[in-house]
Amino acid sequence: MSTHINAANKKDIAQTVLMPGDPLRAKFIAENFLEGAKCYNEIRGMYGYTGTYKGVPVSVQGSGMGMPSIGIYSYELYKFYNVDNIIRIGSCGGFTEDLNIFDVVLVDNTFTPMIFSPYQLGADVVVYSMTKFINGKNDCVAGAICGTAEYINSLIDVNDGTAMLLGPVLDPMRSSSILKNLHTLHIRMQKHSENAMYLAKRFKEVGFKYNYPGLPEHVDHELFKSMMNQGYGFGGMISIDMGTAEAASKIMEIIQDKGVGYLAVSLGYFKTLFSNSGKSTSSEVPEELQKEMGMSEGLIRFSVGLDNDIERTFQLIAEAVEESKR
Repeated sequence: MSTHINAANKKDIAQTVLMPGDPLRAKFIAENFLEGAKCYNEIRGMYGYTGTYKGVPVSVQGSGMGMPSIGIYSYELYKFYNVDNIIRIGSCGGFTEDLNIFDVVLVDNTFTPMIFSPYQLGADVVVYSMTKFINGKNDCVAGAICGTAEYINSLIDVNDGTAMLLGPVLDPMRSSSILKNLHTLHIRMQKHSENAMYLAKRFKEVGFKYNYPGLPEHVDHELFKSMMNQGYGFGGMISIDMGTAEAASKIMEIIQDKGVGYLAVSLGYFKTLFSNSGKSTSSEVPEELQKEMGMSEGLIRFSVGLDNDIERTFQLIAEAVEESKR
């Protein structure tokens, strides 16, 4: 039973659904482009409408922001209303009438600073959560938007700039702290990657089900190599699959007790961090959809730290896995 959509029956929703994030945009599209549009959903103000466009039945459904929210509405439309096609609607037209799809490419490079240079690969705007690898200390909440001078100046315009109006500006002390930590970013990324690669090879040796782009068997290994900057490795993120959420939880508690690091959902810290993605950062995604995505309920995500003795880290993880079986 759908919990986010309250259409009376399956026929209330067309087989093709347009999906903007903003529910008010969904309402605008329905009222201005669809004929005979009728509202079928108002739960949580996430409007859904069905009408016709040039005689063809079409629905438009708001989804909210972020992949977890999109996943919820997509899943329920497919699962409970037998929808065939969902078309995500972006905001290109909101900038200028002359802007087409792919005219602006935005990349979030939070997980791979130094390793990838998105701007050199064709990106127009690059964003970072500086809370993670860039700062590396987990003692701030900060972000960065990188683009052309014209674009950045538009954000900070005193009259109508988004940054000026909403105020996402760091205080001087926090800014100077992050700037100092930037001077060690290249060294830290090399060590994060070195340690993660070591764990990947050791996990492979002992037969753990792991996922790391640095080894040839990863599906995107060659693609990663084709875009990466040499000398910084394949990043500090690696995962192992322990089968069930219960097993993952037990193992993580033991790992934390052994001093490997912390059970936390962040990343890029100098200490190793680990979490069960399906029960934390991706918990809003329905379990059936997680399975379709290939996300096991027993997946443990590691943000590998700057451990000096990474073999000891591996041994403690291996011990925790064995102890969890007793």
